[in-house]
This record gives sequence, structure tokens and C-alpha cells, in this order.
Amino acid sequence: MAGALLLKRPNPYGFPGGTPGVDTSHPAARNLLFSGIAQNGSFFNLMTGKYGVLTGAPPAFIDPVMGPSVKYGAGGASDCHTFPFPATAFTALTAAFFITMDQTEAYTPRVCSNNGSAASWGVVCGNATINYLSAYLGGNYPSQPPITLTTGVPFFCIVSYGPTGANFVTVNLRTGQTLHYTEAVISSPLAGDGNLYVGNYSAVTARAAGGHLSALMVSSHYMSIPEMLVWAQDPWSFWYP
Repeated sequence: MAGALLLKRPNPYGFPGGTPGVDTSHPAARNLLFSGIAQNGSFFNLMTGKYGVLTGAPPAFIDPVMGPSVKYGAGGASDCHTFPFPATAFTALTAAFFITMDQTEAYTPRVCSNNGSAASWGVVCGNATINYLSAYLGGNYPSQPPITLTTGVPFFCIVSYGPTGANFVTVNLRTGQTLHYTEAVISSPLAGDGNLYVGNYSAVTARAAGGHLSALMVSSHYMSIPEMLVWAQDPWSFWYP
């Protein structure tokens, strides 16, 4: 054969397709607690081979950049997928995910949380006036980080909490623009209730993400900004090795 045709994604940050999996050699896989993707209109745990328990009716959605996704709520909806999760009060936590915010909510929307009835830990994606990336640690929020999540724009986001601070990285999946920020530690995550709530604060509290998610991971490993920026160059490699 004289040559081979190499197919290239029009957008190097776009959904790669193929078979999802768990790459245990990936630097972000250390102390991995959860790795999931949107699949068949639900959210699927790649580590256990099981779907989350559904609350509400979040619709399936195919995003032109992020691929298969699940839309979590609007106006305080309780849309949620719940998975078993350690109740441990971890000293370090990392969460990474693909999200497009569909609107600005009139509350503090959550991408995920480990306790639905008490102040513990979670990832926040805005407030009543603006969408941004932040963390919820032991009942406290860091000051509003200068990293906004523009409505209608797909992002890859990483949040990592550890002894020295909370690190944030975002990648605009349309342009590749990458931003990062570090916030001094203001509190520590508390013990959870034995569940991971994807797309919301809990299965009973209306704090839905207000956007659509296509993949999410959580680990109990702290990642530095340099480590996060390396991952940001190839975001999908964790779920599609």
C-alpha cells in the first residue's frame, strides 16, 4: 500500500469517539474513586459497569463538541444520578469533567457532591449572576475565582483540593484557551453520606448543574497546576485511552 489515510478530528479538543475505558496508567488515575460517562441517556460508572440511580428526568443530548451528554436541570430541578461513594473525609480530592452551561441559575448549581444533607464537598459552577468554576469545602466557598464558564460554550474543567490550596483549570473546547487559578485553603472537606451525586447537590435538594455533562471523574489525589496543565492538552485521554 503506497500510503495510508490518517483521519484527524476537526477539533483536537472534541469528543474522540471510540470505546471508553479506565486508563490506570494516567497520572490522574491515582487513588481513583469514580470515572463515569454519559451513555444511553444516563450516566455510567466505568469502574463498576453500572448506571447511576436516576432522580428527575434529565434528557440525553448530543453536543457537537462534547458528544453524548446528560442535561441536568433548570430553575432548581432535582435532576441527579447517584452512585455509591466512600463516606471518608478525604484530605485531597480532584474532580474533572466536561460541561456546557445551558443557563445561569438562581442558586449555586453543583456539578457533583458527596453529601446531600450537610456541608461537605462538591464542585460549584456559578451563582445567581454568573457561571464560574469553584469548589465547596466544608460549608465554605473560596472567593469567586476569575474563571468564568460562558453559557453555551463547552469546557473541560479540573478542580483539585490539597494541603496547599485549591487549584482550578479550564479549557475552552472550541478555542483551546486554557486558564488556571489557585485559591488558598479556607476549609477542609467533611465526611460524605456514602453517595456521589452527579449533576446536583443531592437527589432531594434542587441544585442541579444547569448544564450538560459528558464525563466526570473523582479521585482522592491532589494534582498540582503543572500536572493539570499537562492533562489539559489532551483532556479526553483519561476516558478514551
